[in-house]
Amino acid sequence: MNKQTTPHWGYKLLSANQINFYHILLPSIDMNMLTKLPYVRNISKAHDGSITVDVFSDANTRIVIEELISFFEQKSLEYIDTPNYYFNIELPKNRKFKEWSLAFLGCLAVFLTSDRRFETLLNAKWEFINSKAGGLFISPYTLLLNSTHPKVIHPITLPNYETRQKIEQKSAVFVRRMIKQVNESQPGFEGLALVSLVERETAVPAKKVAQFINEKGFGVQNPSSSPFFTK
Repeated sequence: MNKQTTPHWGYKLLSANQINFYHILLPSIDMNMLTKLPYVRNISKAHDGSITVDVFSDANTRIVIEELISFFEQKSLEYIDTPNYYFNIELPKNRKFKEWSLAFLGCLAVFLTSDRRFETLLNAKWEFINSKAGGLFISPYTLLLNSTHPKVIHPITLPNYETRQKIEQKSAVFVRRMIKQVNESQPGFEGLALVSLVERETAVPAKKVAQFINEKGFGVQNPSSSPFFTK
């Protein structure tokens, strides 16, 4: 077969000594690493994002293709897990922080789906995760808050790496702002301070934010086992 494609990679034999190869990780890989593969004489980038691999005349192109695929499959394991983006701010220690945890999560969801400067999840549908661990389902992603950082736990694929990274990075920024707002608010006015912050940042009216939280939070259990709210 002179041509094959999968969702992550594809190749086409251009000649006996040339292979056009594409992999989703190519933009992240140092080309110098690829030139060290067996039988590879030279590698050049193509305009469409693929690479053209020149092999030595005595090379078996089938073996070279297998080496390329194997190399990228190993690299995929390194790239599938996103780095942690930490809150780096002290969490409120009062009990009320746990009691209005759904309000906190709801405000985070409105932030992520309403901020026009963050188009990744703009206008996406969202719901609370109805479990003791808490979290958010922002279609199609499930987001949890660990004690020190946010993490998308589903779906985790190689193609959505950058999207998951952006969601986690932006979530950490929003959570830092909300915690700071809570820490600076007067006791008993934490919830009002949160929805007011969301209104200022996203232009979604505070009354609408509260309505979202009340409607979507109906019948949802308090995330009593969430490491973020119980730390």
